[in-house]
Amino acid sequence: RKEDRKAQVEAEFEELTNEPAAGGFPVPPLDLPHYHGVQHKEIPSGTN
Repeated sequence: RKEDRKAQVEAEFEELTNEPAAGGFPVPPLDLPHYHGVQHKEIPSGTN
């Protein structure tokens, strides 16, 4: 049934979004300097 498949996909998606490695949400603290350097190029990487 299509409804069952949709529910299964949504359940799997929620599991993935709860894992930091999946989509980066929430961003692990160790990766913050990396993302910060990518978004703000005026800040040289490695200064944090």
